Amino acid sequence: MSDRNALIRAGLPVASGKGLEIGPLCSPIVRRDEGAILYADFLSAEALRRQHAENPAIDKAAIVDVDVVLAGKPLDEALAPFAPLDYVIASHVFEHIANPIRWLQQLSGALRPGGLISLAIPDKRYTFDYLRVPTRLSELMANYHLGVDFPTALQALDNNLNVVKLDARAAWDGTVDEAALEHYFSPQVAVEYWQATIAKGVFADCHCTVWTYPQFVDTFAQLRTLGLTDLELVQSHAPPKYSIEFFATLRKPG
Repeated sequence: MSDRNALIRAGLPVASGKGLEIGPLCSPIVRRDEGAILYADFLSAEALRRQHAENPAIDKAAIVDVDVVLAGKPLDEALAPFAPLDYVIASHVFEHIANPIRWLQQLSGALRPGGLISLAIPDKRYTFDYLRVPTRLSELMANYHLGVDFPTALQALDNNLNVVKLDARAAWDGTVDEAALEHYFSPQVAVEYWQATIAKGVFADCHCTVWTYPQFVDTFAQLRTLGLTDLELVQSHAPPKYSIEFFATLRKPG
Protein backbone atom coordinates (compact mmCIF):
# COMPACT_ATOMS: atom_id res chain seq x y z
CA MET A 1 0.00 0.00 0.00
CA SER A 2 1.33 3.45 -0.90
CA ASP A 3 1.95 6.08 1.79
CA ARG A 4 -0.78 8.14 0.16
CA ASN A 5 -3.36 5.37 0.41
CA ALA A 6 -2.31 4.73 3.99
CA LEU A 7 -3.03 8.38 4.87
CA ILE A 8 -6.46 8.23 3.25
CA ARG A 9 -7.34 4.92 4.93
CA ALA A 10 -5.98 5.80 8.38
CA GLY A 11 -8.57 4.97 11.02
CA LEU A 12 -11.18 3.63 8.59
CA PRO A 13 -12.81 0.27 9.42
CA VAL A 14 -12.03 -1.16 5.98
CA ALA A 15 -12.13 -4.81 6.99
CA SER A 16 -15.09 -4.66 9.37
CA GLY A 17 -17.26 -1.78 8.18
CA LYS A 18 -19.42 -0.84 5.19
CA GLY A 19 -17.81 1.85 3.08
CA LEU A 20 -18.45 4.03 0.06
CA GLU A 21 -15.76 5.37 -2.27
CA ILE A 22 -16.78 8.27 -4.48
CA GLY A 23 -15.07 8.67 -7.85
CA PRO A 24 -12.61 5.74 -7.76
CA LEU A 25 -12.50 5.51 -11.58
CA CYS A 26 -9.71 2.97 -12.26
CA SER A 27 -7.70 3.37 -9.03
CA PRO A 28 -9.87 2.60 -6.00
CA ILE A 29 -8.36 3.27 -2.58
CA VAL A 30 -10.20 0.21 -1.20
CA ARG A 31 -10.58 -2.90 -3.35
CA ARG A 32 -13.66 -5.09 -3.21
CA ASP A 33 -11.63 -8.02 -1.86
CA GLU A 34 -10.59 -5.93 1.17
CA GLY A 35 -14.03 -5.31 2.63
CA ALA A 36 -17.63 -4.27 2.04
CA ILE A 37 -17.17 -1.32 -0.31
CA LEU A 38 -19.54 0.42 -2.72
CA TYR A 39 -18.35 2.60 -5.59
CA ALA A 40 -20.18 5.80 -6.53
CA ASP A 41 -19.66 8.20 -9.40
CA PHE A 42 -21.53 10.95 -11.18
CA LEU A 43 -21.73 8.70 -14.26
CA SER A 44 -22.13 4.97 -14.85
CA ALA A 45 -19.09 2.85 -15.68
CA GLU A 46 -20.18 2.68 -19.31
CA ALA A 47 -20.51 6.46 -19.54
CA LEU A 48 -17.12 6.91 -17.85
CA ARG A 49 -15.49 4.62 -20.42
CA ARG A 50 -17.02 6.66 -23.23
CA GLN A 51 -15.95 9.92 -21.60
CA HIS A 52 -12.33 8.75 -21.28
CA ALA A 53 -12.18 6.87 -24.58
CA GLU A 54 -9.54 9.25 -25.99
CA ASN A 55 -7.59 9.69 -22.73
CA PRO A 56 -4.40 7.58 -22.86
CA ALA A 57 -3.77 8.17 -19.14
CA ILE A 58 -6.89 6.21 -18.16
CA ASP A 59 -7.01 2.42 -18.33
CA LYS A 60 -10.57 1.99 -19.57
CA ALA A 61 -10.60 -1.74 -18.76
CA ALA A 62 -9.73 -0.98 -15.13
CA ILE A 63 -12.63 1.45 -14.56
CA VAL A 64 -14.60 -0.08 -11.71
CA ASP A 65 -18.26 -1.05 -11.87
CA VAL A 66 -20.28 1.81 -10.39
CA ASP A 67 -22.80 0.73 -7.74
CA VAL A 68 -24.31 4.17 -7.12
CA VAL A 69 -24.81 6.62 -10.01
CA LEU A 70 -25.12 10.11 -8.54
CA ALA A 71 -26.32 12.04 -11.60
CA GLY A 72 -29.95 13.07 -11.66
CA LYS A 73 -30.82 12.77 -7.97
CA PRO A 74 -29.84 14.37 -4.66
CA LEU A 75 -26.93 12.71 -2.87
CA ASP A 76 -28.97 11.76 0.19
CA GLU A 77 -31.62 10.14 -2.00
CA ALA A 78 -28.99 8.20 -3.96
CA LEU A 79 -27.35 6.92 -0.77
CA ALA A 80 -30.52 6.18 1.22
CA PRO A 81 -30.78 2.50 0.12
CA PHE A 82 -27.21 1.87 1.34
CA ALA A 83 -27.25 3.80 4.63
CA PRO A 84 -26.02 3.75 7.28
CA LEU A 85 -22.40 3.71 6.16
CA ASP A 86 -19.36 3.33 8.38
CA TYR A 87 -17.08 5.43 6.22
CA VAL A 88 -16.83 7.39 2.98
CA ILE A 89 -13.71 8.02 0.89
CA ALA A 90 -13.59 10.93 -1.55
CA SER A 91 -10.21 11.46 -3.24
CA HIS A 92 -10.08 14.57 -5.44
CA VAL A 93 -13.87 14.86 -5.34
CA PHE A 94 -14.56 17.66 -2.83
CA GLU A 95 -13.23 20.38 -5.15
CA HIS A 96 -15.69 19.27 -7.86
CA ILE A 97 -18.73 19.81 -5.63
CA ALA A 98 -20.72 22.95 -6.41
CA ASN A 99 -22.38 23.07 -2.98
CA PRO A 100 -19.91 21.60 -0.45
CA ILE A 101 -21.92 22.53 2.65
CA ARG A 102 -24.97 20.61 1.50
CA TRP A 103 -22.78 17.75 0.23
CA LEU A 104 -21.20 17.33 3.67
CA GLN A 105 -24.61 17.50 5.33
CA GLN A 106 -25.99 14.81 3.04
CA LEU A 107 -22.96 12.57 3.54
CA SER A 108 -23.31 12.99 7.29
CA GLY A 109 -26.93 11.90 7.00
CA ALA A 110 -25.82 8.64 5.34
CA LEU A 111 -23.27 7.84 8.08
CA ARG A 112 -23.84 5.96 11.30
CA PRO A 113 -22.93 7.87 14.49
CA GLY A 114 -19.15 7.82 14.67
CA GLY A 115 -18.86 7.30 10.91
CA LEU A 116 -15.94 8.83 9.05
CA ILE A 117 -15.35 10.79 5.85
CA SER A 118 -11.82 10.71 4.47
CA LEU A 119 -10.93 13.45 1.99
CA ALA A 120 -7.92 14.01 -0.26
CA ILE A 121 -8.03 17.53 -1.71
CA PRO A 122 -5.63 19.24 -4.12
CA ASP A 123 -3.82 22.24 -2.65
CA LYS A 124 -3.99 25.09 -5.18
CA ARG A 125 -0.44 26.19 -4.34
CA TYR A 126 0.92 23.13 -6.17
CA THR A 127 -1.67 22.46 -8.92
CA PHE A 128 -3.14 24.00 -12.07
CA ASP A 129 -5.36 26.11 -9.75
CA TYR A 130 -2.20 28.05 -8.81
CA LEU A 131 -3.50 31.43 -10.05
CA ARG A 132 -7.04 30.99 -8.78
CA VAL A 133 -8.38 32.71 -5.66
CA PRO A 134 -9.24 30.34 -2.77
CA THR A 135 -12.96 29.90 -2.27
CA ARG A 136 -14.41 32.24 0.33
CA LEU A 137 -16.85 31.32 3.07
CA SER A 138 -19.35 33.81 1.60
CA GLU A 139 -19.45 31.88 -1.70
CA LEU A 140 -19.95 28.58 0.10
CA MET A 141 -22.79 30.03 2.16
CA ALA A 142 -24.43 31.74 -0.82
CA ASN A 143 -24.47 28.55 -2.88
CA TYR A 144 -25.84 26.65 0.09
CA HIS A 145 -28.70 29.09 0.72
CA LEU A 146 -29.46 29.32 -3.00
CA GLY A 147 -29.70 25.55 -3.22
CA VAL A 148 -27.08 25.27 -5.98
CA ASP A 149 -26.89 21.71 -7.31
CA PHE A 150 -24.73 22.11 -10.44
CA PRO A 151 -21.56 24.11 -11.18
CA THR A 152 -22.39 27.81 -11.50
CA ALA A 153 -21.25 30.01 -14.38
CA LEU A 154 -18.79 31.72 -12.01
CA GLN A 155 -17.29 28.43 -10.85
CA ALA A 156 -16.98 26.98 -14.35
CA LEU A 157 -15.62 30.09 -16.03
CA ASP A 158 -13.17 30.81 -13.23
CA ASN A 159 -11.87 27.27 -13.67
CA ASN A 160 -11.68 27.45 -17.47
CA LEU A 161 -10.13 30.90 -17.67
CA ASN A 162 -7.51 30.50 -14.95
CA VAL A 163 -6.12 26.94 -14.89
CA VAL A 164 -2.46 26.85 -15.88
CA LYS A 165 0.32 24.36 -16.55
CA LEU A 166 2.39 24.22 -13.39
CA ASP A 167 5.50 22.37 -12.26
CA ALA A 168 4.62 21.36 -8.69
CA ARG A 169 8.28 21.01 -7.74
CA ALA A 170 8.96 24.57 -8.87
CA ALA A 171 5.99 25.74 -6.81
CA TRP A 172 7.41 24.03 -3.73
CA ASP A 173 10.86 25.52 -4.41
CA GLY A 174 9.43 29.00 -4.95
CA THR A 175 10.82 29.31 -8.48
CA VAL A 176 7.56 29.74 -10.44
CA ASP A 177 7.53 32.63 -12.91
CA GLU A 178 3.84 33.56 -12.85
CA ALA A 179 4.12 35.75 -15.94
CA ALA A 180 5.39 32.79 -17.94
CA LEU A 181 2.71 30.31 -16.91
CA GLU A 182 0.78 28.85 -19.83
CA HIS A 183 -3.01 28.74 -19.62
CA TYR A 184 -4.78 25.55 -20.63
CA PHE A 185 -7.53 27.44 -22.47
CA SER A 186 -7.76 30.71 -24.32
CA PRO A 187 -10.63 32.94 -23.14
CA GLN A 188 -12.59 32.07 -26.28
CA VAL A 189 -12.13 28.32 -25.84
CA ALA A 190 -12.90 28.59 -22.13
CA VAL A 191 -16.23 30.27 -22.82
CA GLU A 192 -17.10 27.89 -25.65
CA TYR A 193 -16.38 24.90 -23.41
CA TRP A 194 -18.67 26.30 -20.73
CA GLN A 195 -21.43 27.06 -23.24
CA ALA A 196 -21.27 23.55 -24.70
CA THR A 197 -21.38 21.74 -21.38
CA ILE A 198 -22.21 23.25 -18.02
CA ALA A 199 -24.46 25.99 -19.41
CA LYS A 200 -26.59 23.17 -20.86
CA GLY A 201 -26.49 21.03 -17.73
CA VAL A 202 -24.05 18.53 -19.26
CA PHE A 203 -21.42 16.89 -17.05
CA ALA A 204 -17.97 18.49 -17.41
CA ASP A 205 -14.76 18.34 -15.42
CA CYS A 206 -14.51 21.47 -13.28
CA HIS A 207 -12.96 22.50 -9.97
CA CYS A 208 -15.89 24.34 -8.42
CA THR A 209 -13.96 25.30 -5.30
CA VAL A 210 -10.30 26.09 -4.66
CA TRP A 211 -8.39 25.23 -1.48
CA THR A 212 -5.15 25.46 0.42
CA TYR A 213 -4.59 23.29 3.48
CA PRO A 214 -4.65 26.14 6.07
CA GLN A 215 -7.69 27.72 4.40
CA PHE A 216 -9.61 24.44 4.45
CA VAL A 217 -8.95 23.91 8.16
CA ASP A 218 -9.98 27.49 8.96
CA THR A 219 -13.08 27.40 6.75
CA PHE A 220 -14.23 24.09 8.21
CA ALA A 221 -13.90 25.52 11.72
CA GLN A 222 -16.10 28.45 10.66
CA LEU A 223 -18.72 26.09 9.25
CA ARG A 224 -18.75 24.30 12.60
CA THR A 225 -19.14 27.58 14.48
CA LEU A 226 -22.03 28.62 12.22
CA GLY A 227 -23.79 25.28 12.73
CA LEU A 228 -23.58 24.44 9.03
CA THR A 229 -21.99 21.04 9.65
CA ASP A 230 -22.20 18.57 12.50
CA LEU A 231 -19.00 16.86 11.41
CA GLU A 232 -15.79 17.10 13.43
CA LEU A 233 -12.30 17.39 11.94
CA VAL A 234 -10.48 14.58 13.74
CA GLN A 235 -7.23 14.47 11.79
CA SER A 236 -5.57 16.29 8.93
CA HIS A 237 -2.25 16.25 7.11
CA ALA A 238 -0.61 19.05 5.17
CA PRO A 239 0.73 18.17 1.71
CA PRO A 240 3.96 16.16 1.95
CA LYS A 241 6.80 18.02 0.24
CA TYR A 242 6.62 17.95 -3.56
CA SER A 243 3.11 16.50 -3.48
CA ILE A 244 -0.06 18.33 -4.52
CA GLU A 245 -2.74 17.33 -1.98
CA PHE A 246 -3.70 17.45 1.68
CA PHE A 247 -5.80 15.02 3.70
CA ALA A 248 -8.65 15.43 6.18
CA THR A 249 -10.79 13.00 8.15
CA LEU A 250 -14.19 14.10 9.41
CA ARG A 251 -16.32 12.26 11.96
CA LYS A 252 -20.04 12.28 12.66
CA PRO A 253 -20.56 12.72 16.42
CA GLY A 254 -22.05 9.96 18.53
